[in-house]
Amino acid sequence: MMKLNTMQLASIYHYNVMVSKFKLSLLIVLVSLTNHVNAQRSKPLNGGVVEADSFYCNGVALANVDNTRRGEIVAVYKSIKDQHTLIEVRNISEGEGTFLDYYNFYFPDLNSNCDLQDLLSTNGSDVICKFKLINAFGLDTFRVETFVALKGNMKKKEEAKKASEENFKIVERDKTKPVVLVGNDIYQNDKILGTFEELTIESPNGTLNQIQVYNTMKQMVCLATEIKKGTHVWRIHTNQDNQYFELKTTAKSDLDDLIKYLIDHQYL
Repeated sequence: MMKLNTMQLASIYHYNVMVSKFKLSLLIVLVSLTNHVNAQRSKPLNGGVVEADSFYCNGVALANVDNTRRGEIVAVYKSIKDQHTLIEVRNISEGEGTFLDYYNFYFPDLNSNCDLQDLLSTNGSDVICKFKLINAFGLDTFRVETFVALKGNMKKKEEAKKASEENFKIVERDKTKPVVLVGNDIYQNDKILGTFEELTIESPNGTLNQIQVYNTMKQMVCLATEIKKGTHVWRIHTNQDNQYFELKTTAKSDLDDLIKYLIDHQYL
């Protein structure tokens, strides 16, 4: 049997120690890598999500989030760097019951806001990620301004809708009664519905006939332009719903046919 001297034994001992340290280091690296992979798997690589107090967009942490509900506020997105508020998300219900229920996105840095009615997530993370409102540097002001212009405000939309409905309100009367034209006024059941004006305009296609019809609120209900003089085919634009279409009328009854169409289709 071969005997090892003290130096050889020391070398073997140091070798074994080095191998053990290497194995331990490798094990630590593997455990760390496994934990990292598992952590990444727990975060979706597509879309926005809030986990604990962090907001992730496509797997990248972009902001801190306070999910504590305070009144209408459902989530506050804060800068990772200095913790100042980037976005406040509110859930707003107005009117009796919840006739108007929507989410408001408020951007303090720009003092602007906009509304959405449908969200996949109640904290707005899906929308913030989809429109890339927050990036690695904070709020993306250009995208936010585009987002605000695109979505608008529910209150303003409702106010505009109510104003439009009021401006184009139909006069209540018996529609079975005949329509009577007195000068430029339109009557039915002894009630005035509006006025009309017949014009002749110049166009690249020559001289064309045009009829403008107004309601009692002095709002233009309809602009009708004959496509080609004498064809009795009219290009119609209705202001209330911003629709364009063609209408075929009969000779010498163009105005009567147009007014009848507007009454039958709830424009006048």
